[in-house]
Amino acid sequence: MDIASQIVELEKSLFRSDVRSSVSKLKSRLAPEFKEITSAGVVVDLQDVLERLPKEKGWEAKGQDFEFSFIGVDVCLLTYKSFHRSSSSCKGKYSRRSSIWKKYGDCWKMVFHQGTSIAV
Repeated sequence: MDIASQIVELEKSLFRSDVRSSVSKLKSRLAPEFKEITSAGVVVDLQDVLERLPKEKGWEAKGQDFEFSFIGVDVCLLTYKSFHRSSSSCKGKYSRRSSIWKKYGDCWKMVFHQGTSIAV
């Protein structure tokens, strides 16, 4: 599998409930220095994510239009559009998403993520 396909699969794995509900699986994909700017503009770190995601129930997402590029040695950028919905909302939301992935030894980990809500 080429690197672009590997990064897309890692990103998509973060949509799955078995990954989102597991602190160990999240730690295997997110770097210790991980930061996220949520679609509401809130900055969160790895500890925030490890506390919040395993508690989420009924969350689902799908991604499309993935674009991959290297931005440095063993550092890449993935951008895409997503649709996500929680069980508390019958309507979903669309977002433009960007993630920066960095290679640590043999593993790729996400160091940054941002979601920006969009109208469709």
